[in-house]
Amino acid sequence: NPAGITQLPGTHTMIGFTVIQPSGTVDSKVNGDKISTDVDKHTWVNPHAYLTHQYSDRLWFGLGLFSRFGLGNSYPDNWPGHYNLEYISLRTISLNPNVAYKVTDKLSLAMGVEIMGADMLMKKDQYLAPYGLDVQNKLDGQSVGIGVNLAMHYKFNDQWAAGLTWRSGVSQHVKGESKFKSDIPGVESAISPILNSDLH
Repeated sequence: NPAGITQLPGTHTMIGFTVIQPSGTVDSKVNGDKISTDVDKHTWVNPHAYLTHQYSDRLWFGLGLFSRFGLGNSYPDNWPGHYNLEYISLRTISLNPNVAYKVTDKLSLAMGVEIMGADMLMKKDQYLAPYGLDVQNKLDGQSVGIGVNLAMHYKFNDQWAAGLTWRSGVSQHVKGESKFKSDIPGVESAISPILNSDLH
């Protein structure tokens, strides 16, 4: 809660990270047979860093650098759903400056702007009927979106306090490239100029 930084005198910093290791199994039916596929193991590290500074008895400044969303998944190349998905990742990093004001000794308010950069990568196989073979399709794109946040902090006494935080949605309009790749000699050079395109 950015409004709570009025409880921190002087200047403070905090740095850390969260480690995520997702796992799972997908059950598919192929020609009536059940096939179980374990997702590939990945380790995702989501960082965060914060800085607060007191300008006066009433005014504070805060700066946050963190990842609200950062996760991905991938499957073996030959799994039954390889035409739908082989690899997917979404990484974001947010820069969030805030100004907090101590209205009274008990009530503090804050507002800020969130600048979020996003990076998306998706891979899957595509069957090209004219060539009678599979090629890998890779979608790679980036985007920057802006949101706002508001916060309130109320201190009842030295032991109890309560706060409210509201964050707007951040719309991302991804732009990048869609590329096709084949390990078969000669195929990639033939299909790439035709199928490769910009991603909007």
